[in-house]
Amino acid sequence: MRLCMESVVIFFAKLNVWQKALILLIEFAFFWSLESAFGIFKTGKYKHAKINLFFWAWTLGINLIFAGLITGASVFVEKYRLGLLYLFELPFYLKIIFSFVLTDLIAVYFHHRLAHKIPAFWKLHIVHHSDTQMDFTTSLRHHPLEALIRVGFTILAVILVGVPTESLVFYQAVTFLFSQWIHSDSVLPEFWEKAISKIFITPGLHKVHHHKTLPWTDSNYGTVFSFWDRIFGTIRFKSEIEFGVDVLPDSEEREKSLIRLLLLPFRTEKEGYIDRSGRNQNISAWNPKENMQNY
Repeated sequence: MRLCMESVVIFFAKLNVWQKALILLIEFAFFWSLESAFGIFKTGKYKHAKINLFFWAWTLGINLIFAGLITGASVFVEKYRLGLLYLFELPFYLKIIFSFVLTDLIAVYFHHRLAHKIPAFWKLHIVHHSDTQMDFTTSLRHHPLEALIRVGFTILAVILVGVPTESLVFYQAVTFLFSQWIHSDSVLPEFWEKAISKIFITPGLHKVHHHKTLPWTDSNYGTVFSFWDRIFGTIRFKSEIEFGVDVLPDSEEREKSLIRLLLLPFRTEKEGYIDRSGRNQNISAWNPKENMQNY
């Protein structure tokens, strides 16, 4: 098991740019085919994907520009033995495990939770949440400035944890795959949903995060692991989901305009934005016993 893990990590670390691009295309084709065959949304799929792919192009460009900086941070901490992992002498496979788990905590969970709590971050993040027809392309729909902030949190995680370069590449590959999967227009059989969601975020869990109203929107922040939400008390369960975000009126016209969506965080008042402090928490709608029986 240990040798297999190390081999997989080294394999991803040695991939060149074109090989990584090919893997992305294969993942894209797989999820598109899966949703086309078994998904709920079968109409307007191309129009929906088009606007999200524009956002992906922006995010991809930012990631490519700053990839050297993220990798450089990893090389730096390895060279000078900085970060939490270098406080102990650990075998390589344990460094892989701990760096993956702790990077997920800082770069994903903490960042995502702050994106919902800090007003300026939230206005960027609503570009992602305003999608009312969720499928795997929704995972690609992030404002460029939010993508830039995510780069900053990844670098912070690398420095604090002391993430080895090989583990960093593996982490980014797995996180991207999980992000597409949990946003996908798919439903797991009940048994598998219950079993997998004990440790990992599933499409069923993440759909709750994209429900239109609180407290559901501010829950299930994880991308890979569900135990962070369990530990910090932010896990929620719900069966009937309405996608979107209640601080912003739905708009078909806005969804057709890339420029309008790019400017959305800076013109929220004109778009009818409702401040989060005035949102209905709707706590009474959450029945813990009913939901916990399902998971």
